[in-house]
Amino acid sequence: MRNLLIPLVLCVTFAGCGAQGPATIPVSGVVTFDGKPLSGAMITFVPQGDTSGRGGLAQTDDEGKFVARTQDGKTIEGIAGLVPGQYKVLVNKLVKPDGTLFVPTEEQAPIDANAREVIPLPYSDFERTTLTAEVNEAVQPLTFELRSRRS
Repeated sequence: MRNLLIPLVLCVTFAGCGAQGPATIPVSGVVTFDGKPLSGAMITFVPQGDTSGRGGLAQTDDEGKFVARTQDGKTIEGIAGLVPGQYKVLVNKLVKPDGTLFVPTEEQAPIDANAREVIPLPYSDFERTTLTAEVNEAVQPLTFELRSRRS
């Protein structure tokens, strides 16, 4: 009996058994490019500083709107969103030579499809991105207004 109690006590003490991770906060928003909704873009939220978790992902719809989810796409405590904290944000959109949207798969990488990035480096490159987001209880829909180099 004692051997059974030890794992149970440890589980309750460290609150790790069955836990899905830290609670998330719903995060949504819109992305525009030169003032127009940006459709088909992938948004990556990369945790910074003390922010826990693995970050999150979202994809914009035809109106440039998105709803962010954790990296694995799961909801935590029934809420789709992100763990509170600071994030570096990347916006990427890959297109094929014919101009159609390219979505990478395990079978085909961007280089294999001759896909190219259409979003400027200040938004699409991890080292150069100027986009950030703070996720907390007061988070409002996020707005990312991207500009081409010509604008």
